[in-house]
Amino acid sequence: MNLNSGGIMSKNRRWQYQYTVTEDVFDFIEQAQALLKTNTL
Repeated sequence: MNLNSGGIMSKNRRWQYQYTVTEDVFDFIEQAQALLKTNTL
């Protein structure tokens, strides 16, 4: 899945997968990306 430069899933991507992926999964992916960014040197 593609995240924009801010580590956020686009609204279009959320819309595309809205019936197969819950909002919680999208939120988890964004949180994990933010955590990875802060822990990467």
